[in-house]
Amino acid sequence: MKFMTLNTHSLSECDEKNKLQTIANFILNHDVDVICLQEVNQSMNAKSVSTDRSYVGRDIIKEDNYALGLSRLLGDQYNWNYIPVKVGYDKFDEGVAIFSKYPIVNSVNTLLTQTNDYTFWKKRNSLGVEIVKENT
Repeated sequence: MKFMTLNTHSLSECDEKNKLQTIANFILNHDVDVICLQEVNQSMNAKSVSTDRSYVGRDIIKEDNYALGLSRLLGDQYNWNYIPVKVGYDKFDEGVAIFSKYPIVNSVNTLLTQTNDYTFWKKRNSLGVEIVKENT
């Protein structure tokens, strides 16, 4: 299996769309199986949107969610989950996301800090997923 991790620093960079396309191209060209992303942002004041069935999470996804944008570029090859962790830069829901070529059958959101205060910048969570890789 091929794994990739990346701190996206999303919605905070210049030329965001081209960088997102570059990441999507890398994932597709290198046939990456599982992608783990941090600093996956969405604007707190953005509108909520519906997602397709590739999103297996339960959290609200906003129209500028970075993982949603990546999902659209990757097509229907990947299942994904996203959890918001804390407020970022006083304007983002900052979270983590995992993409998998294989079905995500379970996920776990684990608090890693003593605080669960969404507004505290030191709050940390992890997202774990259980995937099923079919034998071929």
